[in-house]
Amino acid sequence: MTPLPPVAVIECTQTSPQTFQLSGGSSYDPDGVITGFTWDFGDGETAQGQEMTYRYSEAGVFTIALTVTDDSGMKTTKYEHVTSYYEIEVPNDFATIQKAIEAATDGDVICVSPGTYVENIDFLGKAIVVKAQIVGSATIQAGAKEVSGSPLPAVRFHNEENRNSILEGFIIQGPGPGTATPHSGAGINISGASPTIRNCTLQNCTAAEGGAVYAYESNCLVQDCKISNCTATINGGGVLMIGESVFPELRDCAITSNRANAGGGIYIFTTHETRLAEDATLPVISGCDIASNYASGNPRLALKNKVGGGIEVGTGCRYEGEGNTFRSNTPCDVAFHDCNL
Repeated sequence: MTPLPPVAVIECTQTSPQTFQLSGGSSYDPDGVITGFTWDFGDGETAQGQEMTYRYSEAGVFTIALTVTDDSGMKTTKYEHVTSYYEIEVPNDFATIQKAIEAATDGDVICVSPGTYVENIDFLGKAIVVKAQIVGSATIQAGAKEVSGSPLPAVRFHNEENRNSILEGFIIQGPGPGTATPHSGAGINISGASPTIRNCTLQNCTAAEGGAVYAYESNCLVQDCKISNCTATINGGGVLMIGESVFPELRDCAITSNRANAGGGIYIFTTHETRLAEDATLPVISGCDIASNYASGNPRLALKNKVGGGIEVGTGCRYEGEGNTFRSNTPCDVAFHDCNL
């Protein structure tokens, strides 16, 4: 009877940015026993044994190979791709979040200790994670830095960042009292980028448009966030979504007590001749609590019922989503400029 080859199985758990717990214990031989386990970690190092803890000395993507040998001498190899990265600490390694971002490379994690950081941060196009060590323990408050006379938001994404650029766990505020406010997105300003924003609280942000979040041509994901007490003097007290072909996803967020002339909580509109581009990615608002937002009225609109306290949807636009809760928005929960929608 021809012997059957063994089956190699890798169980891999990442226990730190550069450390992996590995096991070949679930490997088996259909007609015999496993007699040997050989590991190749993809960085020139190898080892023998069924269980293994391995720490990489460098950041990068590596291919781990496990070769199992059975009692008939037959061998089988299984592969696992892993990512090792550096964890940068603020302020231990760098005094500011921005300095840490400048030093980081794709795949790194910046872990920010509790405290208030008065600065304007820019992800610089990097696929990195910037997170609070403890959710809600670190605050980013927009500083007074200005470009061409205009104040900057607390956080900017404008270098084609994708969803691997992650901001997580912060309280985010606009410039302090007595400071000039940005034109758009005092908390987070996104333009031509699609980052991930998770578990953040945006509060006390004021801008002309998109008080807390301004997202232009962005398929960003905003998830499990709280946006409250933010103001836009024109559109989108909480969030402004604007674009032609791609729009954000808001999932499981609380949008409360924000105000604007139009779209107290959220304002959506297109720049593409009052219609969405063909095959546009629609805005998604799903599982959100939208409450106590207020729109005072846009003087450019003749009909007051087109002013949405919770959500206002501009001409030619629409959005997808389910499971949203609307409460006490003034003058109404949702208003569409296209009355047939």
